[in-house]
Amino acid sequence: MPALKKLNHIFAGVKFIGNFMNRPIELGQIVQWSDGQHLIMGNLADFVPGFTWTGKIEKSTSAFFKLTQESTVDVALGGQANAPVGKAEVELKFGAKNSAFVALNDVESTAIKLGLVQDDLNALWHERRWDRANNRNKFFLVSEVMTAASGTVVYSAERKNTVVLKAENDAPVTSLKALGSGRFEYVSNTKSTLEIISPMAITPLYRAVSLRSNGLFDLVGA
Repeated sequence: MPALKKLNHIFAGVKFIGNFMNRPIELGQIVQWSDGQHLIMGNLADFVPGFTWTGKIEKSTSAFFKLTQESTVDVALGGQANAPVGKAEVELKFGAKNSAFVALNDVESTAIKLGLVQDDLNALWHERRWDRANNRNKFFLVSEVMTAASGTVVYSAERKNTVVLKAENDAPVTSLKALGSGRFEYVSNTKSTLEIISPMAITPLYRAVSLRSNGLFDLVGA
């Protein structure tokens, strides 16, 4: 399994990797890990003459997506009764290290049918010598991407961290779906965080696979 820094695989429970650096993630990219970040080598279609993605991809329907990972993240919505913050604010309390909160609107997941590209991948890995023992944990294929129309992602590396966000235009916050709008600004935090807060389209999460010596797949971060 490729060695990922903790902030990259904080979504290990669902086997997603966080794209906090807003890199141009694309389905079918071949990526090399270097110092906990990825270097884009190109798309599988760039390497294999005559290759086409037609019939090799599946796409989900659009939906709201919420995730609290690795520990309970307490969420207080200011627009609800007895909230500890103002009506237009949201308070997130991270009780443990390496915790994340995610709320994404209009999420679509696009994934590769891996069995249909397995032969091409194994041939390419062999040609490029990426199948050697010292390279297997460095190169992988982006096998699934999650895109959202907007969203809020907050990650805390430290425990007992309290974050307060405020909605634009002082709109009362009554649901988690409001957080998915990404129309929020930071108010305060007790310790450092890493975040994606965007009212525009984002690609915050993705999955990737590496190749074993027997030609089968390993899910990165598993």
